[in-house]
Amino acid sequence: MSITTREEEQVNLTNECIHLLDGLNDGLLWVNKFGDIVQVNAAFVRMTGYEKADIEQKKVFLYFREISMLSWELYWRKMKEGDKPEAEGRVVDKAGILKPVHIKFNGISSKRDLACLVVQDVAYNISDSQRLKRVSYEYDRLMYRTSHDLKAPISTILGLVELVKRDATSNQRECLSLIEKTIRKQNALMGDINHLAFIESSRVVLDRVDIEALTKSIISGCLIDNPKGSQIEWELDFNTKIPFTSDENLLSKALSPLIKNAIEYKRENAPDCRISIHVLITEQTLTFNIEDNGIGIYEDLHKKIFDMFYRGTERSTGSGLGLYVSLITTYKLKGHVELVESSEGKTVFQLVVPNKFCVRSKAISHEL
Repeated sequence: MSITTREEEQVNLTNECIHLLDGLNDGLLWVNKFGDIVQVNAAFVRMTGYEKADIEQKKVFLYFREISMLSWELYWRKMKEGDKPEAEGRVVDKAGILKPVHIKFNGISSKRDLACLVVQDVAYNISDSQRLKRVSYEYDRLMYRTSHDLKAPISTILGLVELVKRDATSNQRECLSLIEKTIRKQNALMGDINHLAFIESSRVVLDRVDIEALTKSIISGCLIDNPKGSQIEWELDFNTKIPFTSDENLLSKALSPLIKNAIEYKRENAPDCRISIHVLITEQTLTFNIEDNGIGIYEDLHKKIFDMFYRGTERSTGSGLGLYVSLITTYKLKGHVELVESSEGKTVFQLVVPNKFCVRSKAISHEL
């Protein structure tokens, strides 16, 4: 639909106003409900490399890769309702290059029935906090896409290994088992990366948790992954009479690396390998104390063990993400995890998270 004379008259700004708007670093566009660009300032012209005449009276969809006719109708509706949505997008310049921009839909003028779009060049105009937010978003997306795209071939390889095993000789089965073990490690790594990519934005789902059952389930899973655990004497002490509420999935993610490490770093050929897990639930907190009599951690490494990808010993066969995952996940639950004590023959980790039972109960009573 073409621009009407009345609309052109409504945006006939004075020379002084036009001069001020053209001096801005942010691109400005006035767009009607049909997506027609009525007027732009000089900053948007510089941003795209087009002449004003090439942009005005054209559709907004031609210049923004993320804005379609349907999405423009949705943005228009939101602005009509008083919202001021924002979006990350890309502007197509005259050379066909996509430039990342931040778009602010500043609402609709009641007199003109036009929306004003503020377009900020990401490279120059956004604040440090916005830039950091964008980099963080892109980093999370990269981690997610990487882990997601690698999971499919890993699953395919595992399926093929199982298929070939059926007709393999004993020597071939041994090689296939090593391949399978390596692939399963990579699969676990992809799972950790995917978890980290979305831990910040994930929602904490509160529910009653059977701590004893959860702990024993984690131990069983760790023993399957690491046969070394079959030589360990386990001491489990559960003081769990008080109900406990939290996010069971996140709690499992936080606890598993601590138990896995206790198994992995036991003393070789020691006759008395032990792991003790003491659990205490109060109305305020859940506390895990996990103690082992393994090889220990050198004192000069204590401050580094929670770093991403840090491996403190040559015996480590993992990715170095385990304790980092535990730390970040515990923070998500508003708790903390720390190395309480470590020397040769004794290592104690403590994990503490809030008990949300009272909070959850109050929320339910309000709903009722």
